[in-house]
Amino acid sequence: MEFPLLEVRDLTVRLRDQPADQRPLVDRVQLTVAPGEVVALLGESGAGKSLTARALLDLLPPGLEFDGEILWRGQVWTRDDQRRARGRQIGLVFQETLTTLDPLFTARRQLCQVLQACLGLATSEAEGRVDDLLDSVGLDPKLGARFPHQLSGGQRQRLGIALALAGAPSLLIADEPTSALDPPRRWELIQCWRQLVSESDRALLLLTHDFELVESLCDRIVALDRGRVVEVGATADLLGTPRDPSVRRLVDSYRAARERRGWDLS
Repeated sequence: MEFPLLEVRDLTVRLRDQPADQRPLVDRVQLTVAPGEVVALLGESGAGKSLTARALLDLLPPGLEFDGEILWRGQVWTRDDQRRARGRQIGLVFQETLTTLDPLFTARRQLCQVLQACLGLATSEAEGRVDDLLDSVGLDPKLGARFPHQLSGGQRQRLGIALALAGAPSLLIADEPTSALDPPRRWELIQCWRQLVSESDRALLLLTHDFELVESLCDRIVALDRGRVVEVGATADLLGTPRDPSVRRLVDSYRAARERRGWDLS
């Protein structure tokens, strides 16, 4: 029997000491991601996408707690398993990389640190892999000498992807990876994701409300609304005939914007 790469059962996130009759922030989310699959966790801001992703790696902000089961290749994870998975089994690309990158270290130094921490490489071996990592996300290796503030928004996003890839994870989670970019940089990053998907068999979980990204990359959609899964389906089916009213509103808005701007996703 082949198990999903990741399976989430009844994941619930709530405020600590929250009354039992108060609706949780994330409510019994069910989610699976198969090896090599690209899944969109789709929803508006505040739908619970980021909290769901952070709960997977036990990275919730103070004051929040979660319960439910998280399985990796059919095995239930403990909290220690979740923490050990960071950067190794699961790589996380944050929404605003400028706030997560260390301003005191160059891109090369930060990549070396992740390679050493996740793969146990010696300094010289880690340094030897940096150029390949930068090249894999479309960055000139010469940019490795720059500090985060010396990189453009698109370059920082690509560096964030390289950092997430450094530990050779089987699953990559990207939190709104295009939202902070202007249209040209946004399209460049979509092309970068396309290349990663075509050249790798790793699974991707994209947290987004960017329909360009979803339609361009994703095999399947899990739609969230106010912390609950409201619809699941293949991308073409869900975008073609959404059943849930909240999903239908998002899709209708996307279609209208696409017609106005004449977007071409080919």
